[in-house]
Amino acid sequence: MELLMSGYSEEDLRCATQGFDKSCLLGAGSFGQVYKGTMKDGTEVAIKVLQVPEEGGFEDEVRVLSRFRHPNLVILMGFARHAATGWRSLIYEFCAGGDAAQRISRSRHRKELFGGRERLSAALDAACGLSHLHNMTPRAFHRDIKSQNILLDKNGTAKMADFGLACLSSASQHKVHRVGGTVGYACPEYLRTGLITEGAEVYSFGMVLLELLTGVPPAICRPGGKSGEYNYLVDWLQGSSEKVQQMLDQTASFAPRTAEAMSELAFRCTRLPSTERPLFKQLVEELRNLLSTLAEVGRPTEVVSTPVVAASPPSSELTQAFAKGTAVEAPFRGGPLWFQGWVVNHKQNGIAVVRYNDGQEEDVPFTSLRGAPGTSFVAPTPTPVTEKGPPSSPPSLPPTLIADAGNGLPRTVDPEPRTQATWCLQLLKTLRGTFREDGNSTSLFCSGRVTSKRNMEADSGLLSRVTCPGWCFRILSCTVCFLVGWVICSCELWA
Repeated sequence: MELLMSGYSEEDLRCATQGFDKSCLLGAGSFGQVYKGTMKDGTEVAIKVLQVPEEGGFEDEVRVLSRFRHPNLVILMGFARHAATGWRSLIYEFCAGGDAAQRISRSRHRKELFGGRERLSAALDAACGLSHLHNMTPRAFHRDIKSQNILLDKNGTAKMADFGLACLSSASQHKVHRVGGTVGYACPEYLRTGLITEGAEVYSFGMVLLELLTGVPPAICRPGGKSGEYNYLVDWLQGSSEKVQQMLDQTASFAPRTAEAMSELAFRCTRLPSTERPLFKQLVEELRNLLSTLAEVGRPTEVVSTPVVAASPPSSELTQAFAKGTAVEAPFRGGPLWFQGWVVNHKQNGIAVVRYNDGQEEDVPFTSLRGAPGTSFVAPTPTPVTEKGPPSSPPSLPPTLIADAGNGLPRTVDPEPRTQATWCLQLLKTLRGTFREDGNSTSLFCSGRVTSKRNMEADSGLLSRVTCPGWCFRILSCTVCFLVGWVICSCELWA
């Protein structure tokens, strides 16, 4: 192994990482940690410290990366032995752009844009690196293709990384003694038989394409379920490009044709049986043609690489249209679903603070807002609109697939809030029912809504009881009914 690449001393690594200080820690896994280091000559590197070298795939990774050299494969610069502990370290080139999963998450949280062209380019780069592995003799099987293992350098070039599970074979398929991979990405046939093929690797790449499109990981822990129970993205999509369009990550601003072509390609990668899937060299050709098409038609909407927060202040028209207290609809966390709320504050650079009807608040650009049904103005429609049907009818998606971009955990989709006219009608009906039921004694009011006696136990934290004589209640009810009728008529006139 010493003949294959350069060795580093443990002291070199300690100096590069300030004694493996926590400030240099990039991440940690089940087999060790990854640190950022600066060598004596100023070269920035990533140092993977394997505390269990045998299980961490130390020899396999050295064997594969010392044999294969390609611009889209991370460069392994050397290794080191830790004499006191028996640990091993692998020294790689440092990719300052992070991994694709981090970039998707940051984009969904509007911290750093990861646009459609960038995602397509990253997919092409990854496919090039994997095609190189599968068209050499002997060929290499990566066995853990996922977005976390696609790294981007400072120039945006993507490189395949983490070859701890990789294996070499002169045949087109290889039987492994221990199945490895990541839930959701790993091919079901490979998990069942232990037979790794190029088709099994293509399946994993197809799941990466779907993740780049939707921003949703391919497997999400089932809420309230047992450990190891997951909901799978592919089961929900069922090969439907329309469902992919509904779930598109809005922060990527994919053009419809580009998203459709990528989704069709992803579904071809996940076909059963595996013999019907394209090879990596075919994927490279199709992705390259798709990227070239974007270059020929110019710089479309999806490739805007400016910061998500607008640099210029909002126009006076937008400021007036979305004044404080205005009822609006906004894409929750930049996702495919729109929810109703109202503007509670304005910030600089064209940002509005929106409070949704369930109480959650979020900073949303003015350009991503639209007027809620029943408002007296027509707000500008945001550019990335993918859902079909009326604006107040968001796509019907299972709650377990609407994932929080920060941690991949599912969140519950709130029911569609009531419009102003609907609320007034319900108020009138409830008051009328309360008068008939309670006679001259009592009416029950809830903070922000009206309820009945039978709901009192469920809403005990919000209810307050108001008791008054019968004649007082009749006068109050008549007055409220008159006001409610006036509001309903006004709503109809505004509509």
